Amino acid sequence: MDEYLAAARAALPRILTQLDRNPRSPTYGCATRAFWHDRTQSFPNGAAQACAAALALASEADGGIPPYAGSAQVAQWAGAALAYWASIQRRDGSFDEAYPGQRSYCATAFSSLGAAL
Repeated sequence: MDEYLAAARAALPRILTQLDRNPRSPTYGCATRAFWHDRTQSFPNGAAQACAAALALASEADGGIPPYAGSAQVAQWAGAALAYWASIQRRDGSFDEAYPGQRSYCATAFSSLGAAL
């Protein structure tokens, strides 16, 4: 279990760098840095929004991942990622991943699992 905890702790800073954490930004909560920051991608990747689950689990007061455990700020970012996920969902319930209009099964399945957790 310590190996998984160490891996999760190591991944969280990278997850946070991918997330638009500016509450005044129109893409607040977007986890596709190439879209919201670099502008090298023309659409957000729906699968990336699965990070909401990792942030929410890390910020739990009991059983969270130090130093994120009990962090209201990290919990707020998890909520923002979830809200952005809902905003980019297509009318048929799917999400794009590799190209606009893709309606990716994988992006839909993995991001939905992340939202459900």
